[in-house]
Amino acid sequence: MPSRRGSAGACVSCTPPKSRQPGRYTTGFMRRQSRNLLIAAVAVTLMAAFALTPWMVRALVGRHLERLDQRYALRVEFTALRVLSRRSLALEQLTVLDHESGLRVLAETVEFSMRVQDVLRGALGITELRATGISASAADSGELIGIAGLSARFDATVRPDGSARVSELIVEQPRLDLSDPARWRRLTADAGTVLQRLVSSTMARDSGSASVAEDGSRGAAEWPQVAVLKLLPSYSRIDGATLLLSGSLQSRFELQLEHRAPHEMLRIQTSGALYNAGRPAGSWEIEKTVWYARGLFGGQTRLDAVDLALLQRTVTAPLGNSHSARIENAIVDVWLNAQPDQDTGRAAVIGRLAMGASALHLPRLADSRIELPEVAYEFSARLDVDAELPLPRLYRPLPAETMTVSARSESRGELIVERGDLQLGDLQLSVRPAVRGLRGTAELPERLELALNLPPTAVQLIIDTVPAALSGPLSEIEADGTVAWVLDFETPTELISRMQWRSDVALDGFALRSIPDAIDVFRLPGPFIHRISDPSSGFERIVRVPHSRPLSRPTVSAAHRFDAGTFGQPDPRYRYVPLSAVSPWMVRAILTAEDSDFFSHRGVNWNAVRRAVEYNLEVGEYVFGASTISMQLAKNLFLSNDRHFARKLQEFVLVVLIEEAAAVPKERLLEIYLNIIEFGPGVFGIYDAAQHYFGKHPRDLDPAEAAWLASIVPAPKQHYRQFEEGRIPDRWFSRVQQLLYGMYRRERITAEQYAAAIDSRPRFVHAADR
Repeated sequence: MPSRRGSAGACVSCTPPKSRQPGRYTTGFMRRQSRNLLIAAVAVTLMAAFALTPWMVRALVGRHLERLDQRYALRVEFTALRVLSRRSLALEQLTVLDHESGLRVLAETVEFSMRVQDVLRGALGITELRATGISASAADSGELIGIAGLSARFDATVRPDGSARVSELIVEQPRLDLSDPARWRRLTADAGTVLQRLVSSTMARDSGSASVAEDGSRGAAEWPQVAVLKLLPSYSRIDGATLLLSGSLQSRFELQLEHRAPHEMLRIQTSGALYNAGRPAGSWEIEKTVWYARGLFGGQTRLDAVDLALLQRTVTAPLGNSHSARIENAIVDVWLNAQPDQDTGRAAVIGRLAMGASALHLPRLADSRIELPEVAYEFSARLDVDAELPLPRLYRPLPAETMTVSARSESRGELIVERGDLQLGDLQLSVRPAVRGLRGTAELPERLELALNLPPTAVQLIIDTVPAALSGPLSEIEADGTVAWVLDFETPTELISRMQWRSDVALDGFALRSIPDAIDVFRLPGPFIHRISDPSSGFERIVRVPHSRPLSRPTVSAAHRFDAGTFGQPDPRYRYVPLSAVSPWMVRAILTAEDSDFFSHRGVNWNAVRRAVEYNLEVGEYVFGASTISMQLAKNLFLSNDRHFARKLQEFVLVVLIEEAAAVPKERLLEIYLNIIEFGPGVFGIYDAAQHYFGKHPRDLDPAEAAWLASIVPAPKQHYRQFEEGRIPDRWFSRVQQLLYGMYRRERITAEQYAAAIDSRPRFVHAADR
């Protein structure tokens, strides 16, 4: 078949295929070129970004350090910044200084690892941190903390808002110097201040989401320590730690923490030992699991042969001056085990604490060495973190406390010792404390309770068990019979003056076989010889106190009391004034000022004791003793003027012997008291006081004069200057007027007598004017 060709010889019937049309060739080429250009642009951008990363890192570091200074008052300096790679940099000779406290932290090198994409977005995203040669010191002090190495990993990048959390923290060979308590306290206080500033933003952020749960439990924001615990890493480990406790005492330990933040659970494992001059001095091993938001815990604690004498700074600090308080031969063993139930919020706790025979020097308790027998305490307790706070059993609740717990929801949780067997030498008794309201908005638990049960026990065994440093001359008493004691005690922690108790004492066959001559309370009905002395001025006077009535029973050592060879001859100038010859205003004034309930209590004013305990705990030392007239008399007749707990304990026992065993009438006690107490330097007894200050007999004292004499009894030497200056200052006369008002309020003076007395300022009469 002939072909169809044109004049040029081309085939007329052939046409180009559609895919090869000129327009379509152009479109495909453009697409390929665009894709290649885009890839090239991205590559160039990435190359530029990587090339600029070191410069950007330096800029970011500078910006963030400025932010630390502005926001947290922390100045950070370093000698060199090296970019190790696109993902890491190093700071050399890093210094962190807190402007407010002077706390200083140094590190030889600090390396950071970060994500490049975070740097490109302008965030200093840290994923890992490694530091070496770390040290910390307070202002004007040497190094107190040294750390060989530290490494940390983060769950996410660290942002300026602190949203990242450390996932792993490992501290290598830390060394802490605790040998100087003052320096260490300053360092920990400074570090705590800085930490509070650093975590405050996190706590504020968390507080918005915390709330009260349906069961009444509180959210984390109500307990700042819970918010701080939530910042702990998921895993922490301390390797080869050393604590320098004193010149020759060291502690070495390992510590491992596992933190599960979603479950608010912390698992603690630690073990270590004490070394004194390189020799072992005790060890410990602790495995604990703590659900910190609920207050529930479980696990074991064991202390083996730990010598408290080596840790006495820590143990004795609350009980006396750290330089004079000390412990000798106190070897302690402790074993605790807790089995928790997470579903119920309860735990069964058992344990044993034991300490061998020991000796203590505690100036706040006694002025001599306190020798203790072997002590052991075995107990089983019940912890219930969700238990509702019941109403108090003994003290009267305030109106707010009568509300149902579900309505208040402030306090929950209790730890109750169900069995507690205490052994002191050969003495055995049951001691079962309880703590209620463990979880609440207050720092302290809501309530403390104590149940004590002493089975029938020989009185002589108790006397022999109490350390002689605490019982003093009472340790020489010999007695027959047995005593049983049941005590039920309850107190709120915020207002201890509301404490209440029930006490039942049962004596069987009790009789005193012998009582030391120095504390022979049976001589008080008289007559007897007494030595008045004032060691501060060297004053001494021997006086004879006449009898008030026939003796109800013979004294144990009456003959010795009148041996002139022992006491010397009584001072013939001393005048003993019977109570009937003393101005009634003087009697009423001294009762109002010193012991308003003298005739209604049995030697101890327990309401005053409650107030004294609360006040002494507030100020942190023994200041106010709640002494009644009977207790002051016991001190003046039989004891020293030392201010410590042992003397107060001796006063209590002597008062019981005076008012119960010897049954000395109240009138006789008040009469002796007025005739021997101090009213000024060398001025003892009401006769000398009335003559010395006002030139009159005690029967002639008027209400204002009596009130002034009663007002100076607590500190007669201090107020003697009023007599030397010849007038009572306005400030002190206001005090006298307050005392007169107290007499009026207690109906010990009429309205007319009170009105006349408050305008009658006493006038002193000096010897030259008589």
